[in-house]
Amino acid sequence: VWSGYEVVLDRMSAACETWVRQFKEINIYSDFYPEGTKEILQEKANPTKLVFIELGDCSQRWFANPWTRAQPRFLKAMEHMYRANTSKKWYFFCDDDSFPIMRNLMKEISEFNYLDSKVLGHFYCAWPEVVYGRNHNDQCLNFAQGGAGVAITRKYFSRIVDNLTACNNKYTAALY
Repeated sequence: VWSGYEVVLDRMSAACETWVRQFKEINIYSDFYPEGTKEILQEKANPTKLVFIELGDCSQRWFANPWTRAQPRFLKAMEHMYRANTSKKWYFFCDDDSFPIMRNLMKEISEFNYLDSKVLGHFYCAWPEVVYGRNHNDQCLNFAQGGAGVAITRKYFSRIVDNLTACNNKYTAALY
């Protein structure tokens, strides 16, 4: 789950009291955790084990608002998740305000072969600032994004993992 220090206690409290309990273990990625947050969330999530990963400041420059400051966290979190768990068949990521239902998630991914290079989620068309030099109306760079969550197979991850840091650094560069 992706979150941020500004909202992690509020948003993850609601999640820990509801959907988080469907899962044995949940990783929560945030830049930082305010004092006492980890203990409060773990108590609310029992019996689910929460793993708290602090990413630090992932941006290389100042961003205008909390939403844009949050974007550089995603690729760093994804890389960490894969490298720490390379034997998993599937990886599932969602925002801190998502509400996944485990049985629906398991049903959905069971319809696909985890040995294929696959990304499941809602795909969006990247905006012109990201697809530099392309006419946004004619060409589109599709990407799966947050919302209801994104599921990625191990094979797909193995293809992209070595590019995530460079991609993140490029995204947070001044011209992107």
